[in-house]
Amino acid sequence: NYKQLCEGVAAQDREKVFTAAHTIKGLALNLGFGQLAQAATELTEATRNSYGSNVPELFETVKKEQENILALIDQLD
Repeated sequence: NYKQLCEGVAAQDREKVFTAAHTIKGLALNLGFGQLAQAATELTEATRNSYGSNVPELFETVKKEQENILALIDQLD
């Protein structure tokens, strides 16, 4: 889903971004990743009906939270 999100943002594809962000939000909530869930929620809402001008900024927040989680997981190895 993260790959789909990246592709959607690059193409400014509202539907693709919305779907991927919504899925990431649900997964993050289920796994207890609150900050990622919040970032994905904001991106989901920004693309619910249109492709807002703040989408790139919101995407960067999701990207940062995703990277933080992956870095923490790497530390477990």
